[in-house]
Amino acid sequence: NKKSTGKIGLITADEAMYAGGVFNIENNKYFLYTGVHYWTMSPFDFDIGHSRSYDWNVYSPGKLNTSSDDQIMVVRPVINLLPTVEITSTTQDGTINNPYIIKVL
Repeated sequence: NKKSTGKIGLITADEAMYAGGVFNIENNKYFLYTGVHYWTMSPFDFDIGHSRSYDWNVYSPGKLNTSSDDQIMVVRPVINLLPTVEITSTTQDGTINNPYIIKVL
């Protein structure tokens, strides 16, 4: 029950890929799956002709995708844990209904 005093940000597309996200392939079995669209902080492209930028996002079926910045999506905060943090149980799968339990050493 300790509060985080560290920095909180958005996940990057690289972190989402490392966690199991794949471009344009649905995956509802990894811990980043929530059933809603949300942004990453990773840029994808900029269209000069239309003055529009594009970013990576995690699309509602759990796949990585890209979309323009004028789309409405939620943001999910992310914190990075220190190497001294330990997962205390192997029965959790990291999903929203069965989250990992951690212990600070």
